[in-house]
Amino acid sequence: MSTPPDQLNAQPRVAPYHFDEFGRQVHAWNLTPSHITEPVILPLGPPHVLPVIFVPGIMGSNLRSYINGQSGDPVWRLDSKPGLGKKWIGRSAGTRQVALHPDRVEVDNRGAVPTKAAGSVGFATYKGADGQTINIYTERGWGEIAAASYQDFLLWLEHTLNGQGWDPMTWSDYGLVDSVVGPAPVPGQKPAPYPPQLRMRVQGLPEGSAERNLEELPLVFRDLQKRAMYLMPVYACGYNWLDSNEKAAERLATRIDEIIRRYGSRCTQVVVVTHSMGGLVTRRCAMLPGMASKIAGVVHGVMPAVGAAVAYRRCKVGMADESSSFFGKMGALAIGNSGREVTAVFAQAPGALQLLPSGHYPAGWLRLCDEHGRPAMPPQPTADDPYTQIYLRRDRWWGLVREAWLAPEGGQAITWADYVTNAEWARKFHAIIRNAYHSTTYVYYGADDHQPSFANITWRMAEPAPPPPHTPLGPGNFNYPTYQPGRQAATRPSPERVQALGFHEVTDDGSNPVRLTAPGNGDTRQPWYVRCATQDSSGDGTVPRCSGRAPLATDNRGHVREQFRLTGFDHEGSYQNDGARRVTLYAITRIAGAALVPCSATDAAKVPA
Repeated sequence: MSTPPDQLNAQPRVAPYHFDEFGRQVHAWNLTPSHITEPVILPLGPPHVLPVIFVPGIMGSNLRSYINGQSGDPVWRLDSKPGLGKKWIGRSAGTRQVALHPDRVEVDNRGAVPTKAAGSVGFATYKGADGQTINIYTERGWGEIAAASYQDFLLWLEHTLNGQGWDPMTWSDYGLVDSVVGPAPVPGQKPAPYPPQLRMRVQGLPEGSAERNLEELPLVFRDLQKRAMYLMPVYACGYNWLDSNEKAAERLATRIDEIIRRYGSRCTQVVVVTHSMGGLVTRRCAMLPGMASKIAGVVHGVMPAVGAAVAYRRCKVGMADESSSFFGKMGALAIGNSGREVTAVFAQAPGALQLLPSGHYPAGWLRLCDEHGRPAMPPQPTADDPYTQIYLRRDRWWGLVREAWLAPEGGQAITWADYVTNAEWARKFHAIIRNAYHSTTYVYYGADDHQPSFANITWRMAEPAPPPPHTPLGPGNFNYPTYQPGRQAATRPSPERVQALGFHEVTDDGSNPVRLTAPGNGDTRQPWYVRCATQDSSGDGTVPRCSGRAPLATDNRGHVREQFRLTGFDHEGSYQNDGARRVTLYAITRIAGAALVPCSATDAAKVPA
C-alpha cells in the first residue's frame, strides 16, 4: 500500500550535506516521484569557517601496534570502559612493557564513531571520488580518541555550535542580562562614542565560579553575531601519549595546518579545546613557529598545569587503593594495580613522566612522618628540582623508580640510563612550557571536596598492630597486609633511619604499604612499615586544586582571560558535566568574538571548478 502524497509531504524536505576535501558544502538528494512538488531545502552555512579541535588527555587516544613500519592490531582502544578493563585484566608487568612502548605503537584512527547526524554533519557517511564510503566523523579524527570518554561531549558540541541555525536570536543557550554602556569618560577628555551593547549570559553558567571577573570580560551580543559568521565543525586530534608531548605538539600543529588548508580562504584560524594532558600538548604547540596566530584561542579543561603528585604515587603503589568506584577499578586494571605494573610502562614513556610534578609545583609535596604524624625528614623537594631530589635517586626507597622493576619478567627491559634520558626530557619539557599560555586562554578546573586529590604524597610510619574486627588479613588488605597474631613486634626504627633506607633495605612489591625489613634477612619479628596516605586536597580525583588553578595564579601577561573553579565531576568525566560544558561554550563564544575574519577573496587557484 503506497503512502498518500499529503503524508509524504508532511515534513519539510531538507537535503543532507557534507563538506568535501576542499571545504565545499556538498548536498545530496535522490530523484523523487513527480507528484511530490515541494522544494528541497538546501541549508547553507555561514561564509567563514572556524574549526574546533579537541585534544584528549593521557590514555584518551587510541593506539595500535607499529613494529618494523607495519601497523597492527589495537593496543589501547577505549570504545567502552569495560572492554578496556577486560583486555588488560591479569596482564603482567612484562606484557604491559612490551605492548605499551612509545616506539612500538602509533595513533589508531579506527575507534568507534557516531552513525547519526549532528550539527554540520548532515549524514554520517558519503561516497568518495573512488566510490568508497567515508565516515565524516572518522575523517575529522573522532576515531582517534576514546569514544567512551568523549563522544557524547563532541556530539553535544557539534550540535550546539552548528545545529541550531545561524540566527543568534534563536539560540536557546544564551540569555539577555542587560545593556552595557560605554566606559566612563576621562576627566578633561571628550568621551569617545561607544554605543550601548546587549550583555548576554550563557544559560546555566555556574554562579560564582569565575576567578577573575566576568564583569571585566562581558559576553555581549556582538560576540554571538560574530560566532554566527562561522561554521564551526568539530574535529579531534589524538596523539601517542606514551611518547613525548613535544612530538604530540608537532602532530597537533600538522593537523591544524591540514584543517586550515582544507577550507581555503574561508578559514585562517582554529579553536582548541583540551582535556587534561592535552592542555600540555597544546601549550607547547602554540609555541611552535607560526602556530600562535593560527589558534584563535584555547579552552583548557582539568589541566595538570604544573603536574600531578598522583603520578608519583602510582609508580610506587599502583592504583588499587585509589578508588572504590567501578570506573576507578577499571582504570586500575588498565593502568596497573601495583607499582611494578605502572613503572614498567611509566619509566619508558616520556609523555607519562611529563605528568609528574614539575619544578614549578609547590615545593615539599613528598613527606615522611612517624607514627604520630611528626615530620621524619624535610619535605622534598626543597627547591624547584624534583628531578634530582626524587625522580633520579637510587639511594633512597622513596625515590621514584625501583631499578629492578625496569626489567620485569617477560618484558623488554630498559636500562637505568634509558629512564634517566626520559626523565631529563620531562625536565626540559617542563622548563619550556613554564607559565606559557596562548594569548587567548580560558581555563576550568575541579575544586571539589567530594573528589579529593593528592596535593601531597605522605608516607607515614606504622607499628604492627591488629586490624579492626572482621578485617581480612593478608596481602589483599592494604592497611594490614603483614600482621600475624602471636608474632613478636620488631624494635621501632628511628625516623632518621627510616628516611635513610635504600631500596635494598625494604621489602616492596609495589603495593601499599612498604615493609621496613629487607627480604631474606632472617628477622621473623612482626615488622614496622610505611603506608602511603590517601588523598589530602580538593580537586577532581586526579588533579589537585593547586595544579588546576596554577594558570591564573602564575599568569603575569594577561593571557588567561578567565578561569573557572568548578565542582561536581571527576577528572575523566569532566566534559560530561553541564557546568563544564557551559563554561566551554562561554569561552568558545568569547574566542569566536575576537577571532580574525578571513579575507573575502576566493581561493579559485586551489579549489577546482
